[in-house]
Amino acid sequence: MTRMRELLAMALLASLGCEVADFDIERMGTATIPRNRPADGVPLMRLDDFELELAEIEDERGVGTKDLAEADLQRFRLEVIDPAEIDMSFADRIEVYAEAPGLERVRVAWQDEFPDGARVVDLETDDVDLRAYIAAPSVTLFAVIDGAAPPVDVRMRAIAELHIGVTLRGACGHM
Repeated sequence: MTRMRELLAMALLASLGCEVADFDIERMGTATIPRNRPADGVPLMRLDDFELELAEIEDERGVGTKDLAEADLQRFRLEVIDPAEIDMSFADRIEVYAEAPGLERVRVAWQDEFPDGARVVDLETDDVDLRAYIAAPSVTLFAVIDGAAPPVDVRMRAIAELHIGVTLRGACGHM
């Protein structure tokens, strides 16, 4: 009888689309912050090779668009790769935005404290539901940086950790 109740509970959760499984994925990309400041309103850093598409998650985990119960950014880290003598103190504020075709641009992370000598900074993350962005054909992340332009081009690495929750249907698809 207990097994029957468990099966009925799972069936009910599946019909409601409730989150019953979750996992984290990590993506990274790089970008160059130019030494010369571009025109106002132009993002200073667009992540060159930061790709996030649902097709990747489908291939890795067997999760489709209808299987997403939750998607949010857990961690966003910026690291100075090159040159070795530069730290993040040239920045006064960094805001990271996500944009996808047909969706509004949304801020996903920010930071406004960059101590001297800090070459790695974990940004504060915003509580944003990213399901629609993950389900879009592609997601682009870019950073707007306020502060002094660095004296040389600065190569950065961005690391994002996303939490994905899936429905029972999605959980069964990647078991």
